[in-house]
Amino acid sequence: MTHQRNRNPGLITTFLMVSKMRLLGNWSLQETVHAEGPEHFRRFRLITYYILTPAQIQYRPALPMERQRLAQCMPVGHMTKFIITYPTAFWKQKGFSGEIVAHPSKSCPFGVTFDATSSSGSPALVGFIAGVQACYWNNREMEDRRHAVVSSLVKYLGLEAASYIHYEEKALTLKSLKLLRLVNQKPSEKRRLKCQKDWAQEEYNGGCPVNIMVPGMLTFYHPGLRKPCGRIYWAGTETATQWCGYLSGAVQSGQRAALEVLADVSPDVLSHGELQEVRGDIIKAPSDLSRVWDHTGGFTTSSRLLKSLTIMAVAVGGAMFLRKAGLGKKLSQSFFLVVIQK
Repeated sequence: MTHQRNRNPGLITTFLMVSKMRLLGNWSLQETVHAEGPEHFRRFRLITYYILTPAQIQYRPALPMERQRLAQCMPVGHMTKFIITYPTAFWKQKGFSGEIVAHPSKSCPFGVTFDATSSSGSPALVGFIAGVQACYWNNREMEDRRHAVVSSLVKYLGLEAASYIHYEEKALTLKSLKLLRLVNQKPSEKRRLKCQKDWAQEEYNGGCPVNIMVPGMLTFYHPGLRKPCGRIYWAGTETATQWCGYLSGAVQSGQRAALEVLADVSPDVLSHGELQEVRGDIIKAPSDLSRVWDHTGGFTTSSRLLKSLTIMAVAVGGAMFLRKAGLGKKLSQSFFLVVIQK
């Protein structure tokens, strides 16, 4: 298959699903190949779908090992979101907020629900099935999940929870959006609508709400979260410093990454404050581990603090175990105080 070649390095291309990326030595340009489209030649790349495996996007030459480790050891969470619309916000009429925090089980799929009434006044509840429960319930039939969710809502909110409007699996389609609009216009309609979204089925994120570092990663590899790899810059809600995992975090990360690119391409267009912001936000990763572990086997200040916090956590756990074992409140408190003082 012959690909078209776009060699205008000044052109900004958006919404490009990248499958390969190759660094061209002479001009320091990268060649990006769409899985089913033309080749593009650009000076810079801004990657917004964040932690991807090498099977999803191929880099030539390979990314630094620090970045590869992040991709290997930052799995994304597993969460399913459902929304149920109702003719009336009966939970408010009964004095409830609509917020439920439940212990997930084989009878109750969700862990939390919230009032999701729209700004136009369409009553709805939104809930989340997460973690192990998401794995368990997503292997069940659609009707099993629907029945379990509705039964649990009836348990917490009353029989009115069973009188929802309509059921539909997965994301809203154009057809279901039209149905929602019709229901809003005719509140007396008793057609039922339920929408369910499983982010694990999404091609470019594979889960929700955010990537999580496995134990040990934060200590050594966190500087690489936002650190550019040559002319490749990183954005996405996982790189946000506030509201990580939310749309607000995605917007913040995009603004930060755009400033980083401008600081490299045309620093004159940025104000002094913006340049300071960029220089302070790009965290330099240590070239070796000597800053956190010296060659004599001793801990530096940051690692010593981490060690102290670990000892404190063990102390608290030990005190709780002693109290639960019935060895006495006084003994457990003494044990806790002795360890903390050391």
